[in-house]
Amino acid sequence: MTLYKNDIGAEILLETDFVDLSTASSIKINVMKPSGTEVEWIALQYDDTTQIIYTTVSGDLDEVGTYVLQPSIIRLGVTYLRDAVETEVYD
Repeated sequence: MTLYKNDIGAEILLETDFVDLSTASSIKINVMKPSGTEVEWIALQYDDTTQIIYTTVSGDLDEVGTYVLQPSIIRLGVTYLRDAVETEVYD
């Protein structure tokens, strides 16, 4: 998937390696933008898979460059941080 600055409605899928996300009380993506600004995006489980999905809204992809995305799952009171991935956002 190719992402562009100010894309709205782009679906971002990330792998979590969890077999059962249905018991998660929180599913987020920790985001570090190219400028170093850190934000959180509230994600959802994607179908019955181990993936999570987030659909971008206005302001999410407001910078050109490399974004670092890290799934964060709270399940049974424990926070699990999964492997971060980098994705490029183009002008």
